[in-house]
Amino acid sequence: MTQRDKQHREQAITRIEAEPERIKAQRERETRRELSAKARQKAEAGHVRAECALRDHPTLKRWIRQQKNGRLVIDRAKVKAEERLDGKYLLATSDPDISTEDAALGYKTSSKRSEDFGT
Repeated sequence: MTQRDKQHREQAITRIEAEPERIKAQRERETRRELSAKARQKAEAGHVRAECALRDHPTLKRWIRQQKNGRLVIDRAKVKAEERLDGKYLLATSDPDISTEDAALGYKTSSKRSEDFGT
């Protein structure tokens, strides 16, 4: 399970790294082109939307930090913190009287049953 988590995170980080680079390259191309003020403003609005979409992404946003200038960077500290949690799960129960061991045993038993029935 830990290897799968690590691989998934690395793929996500690669996607995150590629997007700001793509936006930056597009900005540079448009800077070199001669655009009217209105066209330049419209192009910049597109870049802002792309950055906002990345920043607000439901799963990728947890690794992104926005700098004061508005640019996005990967927060390596958050990535490292999440790596330390690989393979660990939080179990919650609505029964306040159940012990930690009983909760874990119940989870393992239900997980095993799901595997046996293919669900």
